[in-house]
Amino acid sequence: MGAEKPDAINWAIVKRGIAYVPQTLGRWFGSLRDNLRYAAAVKGITGTANDQEVDDIIERPGLRDDLNHGWDALSGSFELRFELARARVWTPKLLVLPEPLANLDFRSQLVILRDLRELANSFTNPIAVVLPSQHLYDVKAVADCILFLKQGRVVFNGPLAEVGTNRSQNVCELGCNLDLSELCTRLRHPEVLRVAFDRISKVIHTHRALGRTEMIRILLDREIDIGIRYLHDISRWVKQLFDVEQSG
Repeated sequence: MGAEKPDAINWAIVKRGIAYVPQTLGRWFGSLRDNLRYAAAVKGITGTANDQEVDDIIERPGLRDDLNHGWDALSGSFELRFELARARVWTPKLLVLPEPLANLDFRSQLVILRDLRELANSFTNPIAVVLPSQHLYDVKAVADCILFLKQGRVVFNGPLAEVGTNRSQNVCELGCNLDLSELCTRLRHPEVLRVAFDRISKVIHTHRALGRTEMIRILLDREIDIGIRYLHDISRWVKQLFDVEQSG
């Protein structure tokens, strides 16, 4: 007898567990409260249970003060928070949210990222969140895992804590008053592989055996401590994935 075939996937059921919030939000009409009640009613929640569902959903995003507001009365961040609240009505298992931080100010970005972290950590209905974004430094503050693509190919896929674990070099960003040529001259050292300028900072590549403490000691020995504004070890930052060489 041949091997038994696995049960076919019921894609209708799978799709019901996925919520998608587009980057460009469609205009809605009526109040926030009416739209949430309608979404709950479509799900089959009516009567007093409908009111309770809406109350439970708005409590966490802090939308209660805006329940009677319409589209034109809300800022871009509150429009997005409303869409997240409406998606929660369907108790999805997966939320896909492309570029949610686009066109938001810094404070609004922090609010949205906090909301997404709370959705993922919900005790009653935790939601897996897929967040395609180019805002590397902001997203990594709330992400557990990342999938990094470069020219359509996977460069890294895994927990953030594993970024850079297989690196062959250490990399530091240095802010100082020396120009690049003078810095290169002073940093001639067997462990220093390359010194470059990325239009903002000097970038120092060293052998992995040379750690941050040793790098500081070299800077002091070569009298580069004057005018230093900062020294960041970025060897395990997501930014370094842009420089990963692809083979094949």
